[in-house]
Amino acid sequence: AAIIPYATLTDVFSALEWNGRASDGVIVPSGNTAIPIGSYSKTWVSSIAYSTFSGTQKAPKGSQDDLFSILTALMTGEPYGPDTVFQNNLSNWQNYHSVLYEPVPSVPVPIFAVQGTTDLFLSALQVQMLVNRLQSIDPNYPITAFYLNMGHSNEQSSTIVNQAATAAMNWLNEVMSSDTPSPQVMVNTTTCSDNVNSDIVVAPSLNNLIAQSVEISATSSGIVNSTALISDQNGACSNAQSPKTSTLPLGDLIIGSIDNTTNNPVNLAGGVVITATLAPTGLSETLVAQLWDQNSALGCGTNGGPYNELITASPYRIVGPNPGKVTFETFPDGWTLMPGHCAVVVLSQSSGQWHEDSMPTNIDESLRSVSCISTSLCVATGATGMGYVTTSPTASTPTWTQSIVDPGNIITSVSCVDVTDCYVVDNVGQVFYFNGTNWYGWKSGNFSTQDTGQGGWTSIDSSNDLTSISCPTSTFCM
Repeated sequence: AAIIPYATLTDVFSALEWNGRASDGVIVPSGNTAIPIGSYSKTWVSSIAYSTFSGTQKAPKGSQDDLFSILTALMTGEPYGPDTVFQNNLSNWQNYHSVLYEPVPSVPVPIFAVQGTTDLFLSALQVQMLVNRLQSIDPNYPITAFYLNMGHSNEQSSTIVNQAATAAMNWLNEVMSSDTPSPQVMVNTTTCSDNVNSDIVVAPSLNNLIAQSVEISATSSGIVNSTALISDQNGACSNAQSPKTSTLPLGDLIIGSIDNTTNNPVNLAGGVVITATLAPTGLSETLVAQLWDQNSALGCGTNGGPYNELITASPYRIVGPNPGKVTFETFPDGWTLMPGHCAVVVLSQSSGQWHEDSMPTNIDESLRSVSCISTSLCVATGATGMGYVTTSPTASTPTWTQSIVDPGNIITSVSCVDVTDCYVVDNVGQVFYFNGTNWYGWKSGNFSTQDTGQGGWTSIDSSNDLTSISCPTSTFCM
């Protein structure tokens, strides 16, 4: 047996929304693709996934997932609270719709997987995450990943498609001749220069393929504006090897660049790892990291461009105040940087492809309510969904721990019974519960003994603001 997937959609949920926590694993470890909820791909969700899932079998009989509701919730936008359909259905998405979470076969089945390095809908990480998953169990698992310039809405010339088909057939002939192929990664680099053939680089793994990493240190800081990319946002060389020119709006933050000062082409492969200290003004933001190809004669890293071609990009979802220093990775690329060109790293707050945040751009930290259980613990709430806890209320300057309780809404009141029992209400009829460590919340009308562990709510008036709450015991609130 052997597998050549028709479509390498290995993690459905991360394809719909991308939070920037996954990586190819070469420099930084891969994280959770579902927490927090990421920025959804507007084209993929609204036109492709929505039309596809709405008319297909949504899940095996007896499962509770509702794909149609999740797609609708994604397009509704933030806030994605702790009680949304995502949390209710995520395990079924992974168990029934994503091969990435399937058990690794005890008897390896050879796989040949093709994915585009210029596909910003289904990135090369969809394959590389599967490679890493299989080889974390069996380092010699016979999977071949072939990355090249093809994918949704991008370059799919007959030459590229035929090249992928030929490589797949050669691999299949090897398997059918009873030889078990060794695991390997193949990258056919993309070039936008006429009369220059792209290279096919082969190695046992992506880590072996990348000969060295190049570090760019940015000494300056700046403001990343909410401006959309214009033109050519889907990737590389879409006009048959004829470069386009794009101008990036002024105000986006240039991190730095790699200048090819040699007389020979230089191949780039893998994702760009971004390390930055963030200070967002809102509770929910989308930061987009982009890698551009620019003619050095135009000034590498010149703010405003022009740039020849977008090499790769991907969003990083910021949720909560003061995230501090973060590290994330763009979608992997395979690119040939021509002599006299440079690769420019740019940060933007939106890209045109991914959903811009629906949340308020500023955090209102004005105090709305406070409840002290004792001289050693006080819980307070702020205007735009913020919760604060201090264990040193009697100090001259108490230290408050800040977290999101109810993104985007106004928490109006808090009442605490003891150190593990606090309740808050907001201006849209919701009640949230604090157990001394974490916040939990449910939409009005969905309370039960199982939800809070403290007794059910008999009725909540969700048609009006809830402006106050008082809980004299753990089983009674008014």
